[in-house]
Amino acid sequence: MKFNKAILALVVLTFFSSCYRQKEIRAIGFAYRNDSIILRTEENVLVSFNVNGEEDKNRICSFNKKTKLYSEKKDIRLNVVIDSSNIRVLDTFVIIPKNYKEPFISFLHPSAETEYKRKLFIADESDSSFLKY
Repeated sequence: MKFNKAILALVVLTFFSSCYRQKEIRAIGFAYRNDSIILRTEENVLVSFNVNGEEDKNRICSFNKKTKLYSEKKDIRLNVVIDSSNIRVLDTFVIIPKNYKEPFISFLHPSAETEYKRKLFIADESDSSFLKY
């Protein structure tokens, strides 16, 4: 009887671990001091934080935040919001492909080169084209 319960527990554990995977998603980059950055799925808020720290002459700070996400084996749809003084300067959706092992969202430095617009890109840190140091 104990053997059957052990097998049943193993089958249930395998089923749930195959349906849901844990991924760590990083949000890195630059934003103005006190900007609020929110990453959320349709179900819940993954991370919400205000940017602060050492700033440059234009009040821009760097940040690096990590959050965990449990998802089914499918693409992840994230809502990315940057709120600056109660004005949404960026409110968009991004898709993180299911094959990304170490996904990250990088927020570009808002400067003259980007026309001070808020821009971002997503990539997979496990991709060999990215340098790790």
